[in-house]
Amino acid sequence: MAIDGDTDGDFYEGGSVSCTPNMSNPSWEGLLERLAIITKISVYNRTGDKLGKSTKGFYLDIYRDGKEQKVFHFKDTSDTVENRYDIYPNIAGSKVKIGLSGKTYLNLAEVEVFGYTLQE
Repeated sequence: MAIDGDTDGDFYEGGSVSCTPNMSNPSWEGLLERLAIITKISVYNRTGDKLGKSTKGFYLDIYRDGKEQKVFHFKDTSDTVENRYDIYPNIAGSKVKIGLSGKTYLNLAEVEVFGYTLQE
């Protein structure tokens, strides 16, 4: 389900990979309980078959205060597909969005967000 603590990307054996239908601009969003400094995000890919390549070219956006105020953008431009991507934004945010452009599937084994909350 992408946030269950299971990083096993094997869709058939692990049983814990989220997969969208084949659709236009598929995405996944995670809302934090409060504004936090996000120091690292680990995105775990589906593994074991050709659909593990479905994260190639993904983007990761961070928004602040529950609004659509984008404060960080990452786009995968590598030539290879990794089992895990580690991104280090070091920025305050309250929502993480991962997606793909075009008509395709989005498969995620796990998304881990690391950081610390800001004092209110």
